Amino acid sequence: MRLTRNIAFATTVAFSAIALMASSSVAQSIEASAEDGGHCSDVVLGSGHSVSGGCVLHIVSSNISWFDHNGMIEFAFGQDCNFELDAHVNEDGVGYVATDDDTVTGCIITACDEAAPSHNEPEWPIEFVESGSGEALLITFCLRPSSIAEGGHFGYCTLSLSVITNPVSHQQTFSATDTPCAEHPNNELTGTFVTSGGSEIELVH
Repeated sequence: MRLTRNIAFATTVAFSAIALMASSSVAQSIEASAEDGGHCSDVVLGSGHSVSGGCVLHIVSSNISWFDHNGMIEFAFGQDCNFELDAHVNEDGVGYVATDDDTVTGCIITACDEAAPSHNEPEWPIEFVESGSGEALLITFCLRPSSIAEGGHFGYCTLSLSVITNPVSHQQTFSATDTPCAEHPNNELTGTFVTSGGSEIELVH
């Protein structure tokens, strides 16, 4: 299937992207703290891909669209998707998104998960980096078509999302317009994510 082929990116490519993200924190220093000035502790990966610690950002979205641009043809393989993410970041702005069954809803893609008996859903690496005079959020999504059985495909997509902080409400917005996946440039995302519930962090560089 064309859909399966396009979203099933190689796992080895994803690990290379993760390594690149980790090294970028050395070259582009970001300091993250809670909005009240509190310290962002270390982020801990536990058993079953659980994530804890750090400063937690609750991030929501609506009407996120994923497209495959193949020459003259545009194929929507994930349209009007809703995301709800809990991102844990340490003082260097590096961490993970903890995923579960409600991470992606409303469309034909869902978060990756392992086959029975574990049914565990892998964490998604994230990192805040400098981008010009501001910041960007690097995030590696792991997605599969909901029509494919769990454990069948691990579709990795690393994106750079622009970061805008509202000077009054301090709400943070992460946006993309036809932004390509690093692993598969034909796959692009358009949409906006926002922090909610007063979970913003302060970024200094």
